[in-house]
Amino acid sequence: MALEAMGGASRLTGVRTARYDIIGHRVEAEQSYRQAPFQIEYGRETRIVDYQHGAVDRVHESIFPSTAPDENINKTHVVASAAGAVMKTPGGDRPAAKQIREQDDDILHDEPLTVLQAAERAPDLHYAVPEWLHAAPHTVVTFTDHGRPIRLVLNAGNHLPDAIERTRTFEDFWNVWGDVNQRIYLDSWQDVGGLLFPASRVDQRNGLETAHEQYLDVRFDPALTNDAFSVDSAAAAKSLLSPGWDRPFPPQAQTIVPGVWLFQGAWNVSVIEQDDGLILLEAPISASYTAQALDAAAHLVPGKPIKAVISTTDSWPHVAGLREAVARGIPIYQLDLNRPLLDRLIAAPHTLRPDDLARHPRPPQWHMVNQVLAIPSRHNPIMLIPICGPSTERQYMVYWPDAKLLYASDTLVLNPDNSLYNPELMHEVANAVARAHISPQTVYAMHQAPIPWGRAIGMVP
Repeated sequence: MALEAMGGASRLTGVRTARYDIIGHRVEAEQSYRQAPFQIEYGRETRIVDYQHGAVDRVHESIFPSTAPDENINKTHVVASAAGAVMKTPGGDRPAAKQIREQDDDILHDEPLTVLQAAERAPDLHYAVPEWLHAAPHTVVTFTDHGRPIRLVLNAGNHLPDAIERTRTFEDFWNVWGDVNQRIYLDSWQDVGGLLFPASRVDQRNGLETAHEQYLDVRFDPALTNDAFSVDSAAAAKSLLSPGWDRPFPPQAQTIVPGVWLFQGAWNVSVIEQDDGLILLEAPISASYTAQALDAAAHLVPGKPIKAVISTTDSWPHVAGLREAVARGIPIYQLDLNRPLLDRLIAAPHTLRPDDLARHPRPPQWHMVNQVLAIPSRHNPIMLIPICGPSTERQYMVYWPDAKLLYASDTLVLNPDNSLYNPELMHEVANAVARAHISPQTVYAMHQAPIPWGRAIGMVP
């Protein structure tokens, strides 16, 4: 009945390709600026889908209001198929990351016309408990597709699918949350050449509406150029080897000051030696990445225990390794403001892809920071200093008074032209430095190698 409501099984199976013009927005829930309501990223996309051969070509333009006006537009062109995915650039095709391939795979399998066909083919299709949605009764059926249980919520009156639901893992920033309940809401149905298509789509994860897409123009089986979906096959094949967030840890450390080492990468991690043990500064990306960081710290100073992990922000990819620290029984320093989110993070179920904490549960040892806090030591004493700005209220800094070294959390990033990525963040750092009456000479951050403090502060308007 749902297939007939959308236009009939033969009409749906007859769609070979489609072209979509889409506008939408995504909540920046992975960022550390504010919790809900989150800041918004706006975007527009031209998407071509080859359902017959399993290929996607999409050109996406995003606007990030949180960055400087001349730096807030990001354009990407992705082509993906079963052979891999590439990012189209002026310098040629580059292998796309694992999370990009996942996004394109979802496009192929999450459209209602493909989901309904998969449900019809599924040998385990059966009824589930009906429910009310949009203040109306709905029939629910469940089945398995590509190894994933899926629930279809069908309007009891018109039989159209109003929601697609599944519990799954993700390769994007939601990877840290383990088993995520995703519900895709479909609405604004329109007749396109005899096929009803939902022009509105809302992506909800763990109860949070994370993205909304509105289809402005929908065309089925449009004329395509001969080079549609063409890619560098070698670059596409390399994308299949992408490790996602389980990437290797940097092999070498540089000494910033005696007893302070920096493992520089996309997410910087530092090791601090104090009299009674070692401190890992940041636990980002994933449990496996942080496990490598903890092992690297132990090799730097054999025989000294790792006494603590310092985590300076609640940004979701930056706290992704905290579950590994909890699994190892290591105390963690974080802002008290972030405690509710962190408690949810540690309690998040990881049954589909178990990590060390899922296999060996234990409670976290939090040390919550709500004001300037000293971690004393004869060698390398440090101070933890909340920044408390409107964009940095969920971050704190680390300061070495003896070395006049400042770690500025996730605030300092230099653009390729050596300008500041977001001057407001460093303005708030400067205010926090003044309040704490400290005098740094060198500063670095999660995504920035050490530079002179005067150079960094000199770029603040």
